[in-house]
Amino acid sequence: MEVCGDLNSDNLKNRPLTPLRILRGLMILLVFVATAFMFLLYFAPIAALGLRLLSVHQSRRVISLIFGLWLALWPYLFETVNGTTVLFSGDIIPVEKRVLLIANHRTEVDWMYLWNIALRKGCLGYIKYVLKSSLMRLPIFGWGFHVLEFIPVERKREVDEPVLLQMLSSFKDPQEPLWLALFPEGTDFTEEKCKRSQKFAAEVGLPALSNVLLPKTRGFGVCLEVLHNSLDAVYDLTIAYKPRCPSFMDNVFGTDPSELKDKLLSDFNAQGQFPNQRPEEELSVLKCIATFAGVQMRSGGIADSATVFTLQNSCPYTVWPGTLSGNSVTLGDGGFTLTPGASVQLTAPTGWSGRFWARTGCNFDASGHGTCVTGDCGGVLKCTGGGVPPATLAEFTVGSSNAGMDFYDVSLVDGYNVKMGIKPQGGFGNCKYAGCVSDINEICPSELRIMDPNSGSIAACKSACAAFNSPEFCCTGAHATPQTCSPTYYSSMFKNACPSAYSYAYDDASSTFTCTGSNYLITFCPTQS
Repeated sequence: MEVCGDLNSDNLKNRPLTPLRILRGLMILLVFVATAFMFLLYFAPIAALGLRLLSVHQSRRVISLIFGLWLALWPYLFETVNGTTVLFSGDIIPVEKRVLLIANHRTEVDWMYLWNIALRKGCLGYIKYVLKSSLMRLPIFGWGFHVLEFIPVERKREVDEPVLLQMLSSFKDPQEPLWLALFPEGTDFTEEKCKRSQKFAAEVGLPALSNVLLPKTRGFGVCLEVLHNSLDAVYDLTIAYKPRCPSFMDNVFGTDPSELKDKLLSDFNAQGQFPNQRPEEELSVLKCIATFAGVQMRSGGIADSATVFTLQNSCPYTVWPGTLSGNSVTLGDGGFTLTPGASVQLTAPTGWSGRFWARTGCNFDASGHGTCVTGDCGGVLKCTGGGVPPATLAEFTVGSSNAGMDFYDVSLVDGYNVKMGIKPQGGFGNCKYAGCVSDINEICPSELRIMDPNSGSIAACKSACAAFNSPEFCCTGAHATPQTCSPTYYSSMFKNACPSAYSYAYDDASSTFTCTGSNYLITFCPTQS
């Protein structure tokens, strides 16, 4: 999407802010806010509360109609009344009903310009956002966000992930239109934030980006985990503004947005190359042949399309594994007993996502009720939800097709209770061992310790977030981005002990692994990697 002229022009200036233009801008704001009050406070509750008692599907259809009628005011007011010219170039985007839309975040009005695209694709009323939970408390608009089923996040992984899984599971019907938009950067771009982002990138060995902040990946990953079987497309939109990033009032009074990717494509068509174009290393013929053979085996049915997880207990004591699925397929009934030296195989279909963890110090009666010292999941043997931190986690997202790529990691973000390792078996690609083979309980600081009430020994080691609940440890508030949430003394201690495990919320670069066509051995208390 491109607006008004050459992106690189030095002659672009804001149009003079005359009294007439100020009056016009204020009138546009008044119309927009007043109609929001009418639609969201009067009409929407009837559909949201009344029809929802009869049919969730019909309620959403009516709300989408009402929402779409109101949202259409924005493109009309700013393109027609305010005189903004919008030009589309590059690839023609087909009309898709179910889309995951990701975009960079330059200013506080970016999300409104997504409406211009959704309107032209006939899905304006079905657009939803993953947004900061604080916005859900805004007067008038906050109520509307609840009615429209926007997804609130605290930018705190252990809080946000259950909310995302719960709300996204209600949007899995492939027959219901959905445009789900999120901003992986998590905050709007500023020069100061960019400098912090570049500093963080240098510390962890990531590329230094000049025009975007390092993105958060977990929210996007969870959206794909839950919705991938029902999505038609994933769109990646890059937004730029000229001659500078505008505020909301700048847009009201006439500063223009433009779409950078389309400009790059237009320049490519004219010049035949992208800026700073250079060749990459040549592809290995042997690797290509090996990969092709593997894909053929998977897609031809030679290899089983299901993924087998083997859970093996190498601990000198009994553990009670818990399982949590991100979709409808529950593995191992949610939980079971695993004695020393025993192993169990669980089979997951393509597209499965979830986690495994070990519970320790459990005492269950014949009906499967009881308690565990660590990893307890509601006092039952067969878990129906996640375990109580601290607990070491093995997390998986299985590929959605026979030749799809699996993602896996061992996480200490929720703390540590037992050693754990993940070893791919029989796959191809970058199939590395992930795990924590060090006993963190032995080095756990006193302020993080969980003691076993029966033996008096250290049973688990809490995360600093769980222990202190402060933004710098939880990556929330002013520390809610990869640039502002750096490794702490405690997360560095975890990372030094277990280099291939997640140590804090933004430890993606060295802790997430991929493999294709593999089964997996998950070992509790491994002795080596």
